[in-house]
Amino acid sequence: MLTDVFFRRYADTALFDSYTDNHLRFLGQAAQLLVDEVLRRNEKAHKDEKADPATIALRFVHSVMCRELGIQYLTPARYNRTWKAPNGNDITQSFEWSVANQTTNYLTFAYDDSLDADSFLKRRMSFIELAFQRRAKQLVDRRAALEAAFARKDASVQLVNSLTSNTFQIKETKNLDDADAAFSAQALELNERFRQAGIPLAYHNNLVQISDDKLIDTIIDAPFWALVADPKWQNVDLLLKEAVDKRDSGDRDAVSPAMQGLESVIKILSDDKGWTRGVETGAAGYIDNLVKERNGERFIAVWEKDALVKLFGEIRNYFGHGPGSAPLPSLRPEQTAWVIGSVMVWVRSLVRRA
Repeated sequence: MLTDVFFRRYADTALFDSYTDNHLRFLGQAAQLLVDEVLRRNEKAHKDEKADPATIALRFVHSVMCRELGIQYLTPARYNRTWKAPNGNDITQSFEWSVANQTTNYLTFAYDDSLDADSFLKRRMSFIELAFQRRAKQLVDRRAALEAAFARKDASVQLVNSLTSNTFQIKETKNLDDADAAFSAQALELNERFRQAGIPLAYHNNLVQISDDKLIDTIIDAPFWALVADPKWQNVDLLLKEAVDKRDSGDRDAVSPAMQGLESVIKILSDDKGWTRGVETGAAGYIDNLVKERNGERFIAVWEKDALVKLFGEIRNYFGHGPGSAPLPSLRPEQTAWVIGSVMVWVRSLVRRA
């Protein structure tokens, strides 16, 4: 199974030129966050460690990292302990590290120059990203299973009477809501730890990506990712993530997926409102659907329509046609960042009006 991992996505982008005390402190904090909160062992609910969802998730992350790195273990799975027997002889016994211990060992492993700082830290960021992704998947799967069980009145959750059943459903739903809220707080803490350590990264919607402008991340990026986390906007989320990844790797055409994401939002809104006629020939046709006056109101103003049409005409069309013998079209890094940031602002504004 091939897995998209942070260290491969950013293989050609240098992020860390040295390993500092800030990095050491961050990795220690991240290890605690993962094993004490995000994927914490629940001995009360799961006496068998191997059956604990937290253990299963961490083992999965270790397995994925090992496969992608082409190694057997991230850190030794066992350790030896030696003590004196009553007869004075040394006795050595082998013990297995728990997966939580292995996680802490890996993230806080003493850095040496056997691996350059950039590769060393990117691998740890990859592990953290995978662990958060796994926890997010657990929560999504739990909610889907709960909703499916009650939808079909599964005998496994159908209790003595409807009142008891409803009480059980309410309790389980609240537990899951609390778990979702806790995970959101943990993601916020991770981003704050990144900020405190001076690490130009941020975690949003299951990906760790470059975030080198803290003001923009707070005012634009964070609210944007929160908004498109809804499954309805899944394609928009994926397209903007692609745009950000291309931007960070220096791809000359990072703006195309961003513009596709914006067009997707416009189409979804037009469809949802019942305004799509089936004769639209491109983004401009769907924008016309949004600006048309109905009962004395417009979804977007005329000046907003003009700005959107101009953005598509100047940016998307610039990259959407073959240049012939002319140089391949490209934008400067600051222009690319401006377009992606502008798309995020537009998406957030439009979605909030829905």
